[in-house]
Amino acid sequence: MKASDIPEAEIFAACDAFHNKGAPTPDVALATKYPPKVILAKMEKLVEQGKLDYGVSLRTAWVEKVADGAPGGL
Repeated sequence: MKASDIPEAEIFAACDAFHNKGAPTPDVALATKYPPKVILAKMEKLVEQGKLDYGVSLRTAWVEKVADGAPGGL
């Protein structure tokens, strides 16, 4: 499995759930579907694209909202 196998929308939803609903971090929340290492690799790619941002830990990243309000520029 590779990072490109994980839809961006699933990562965005997991990040939003963590910040807004007290859900587990995305690497834990999606671990039943994808390996945590691959989830974090996908999240890192989304950070590089400016679609996610984080402070101390990638695991607690948040979705960057763009001018049109779509998450991650979608």
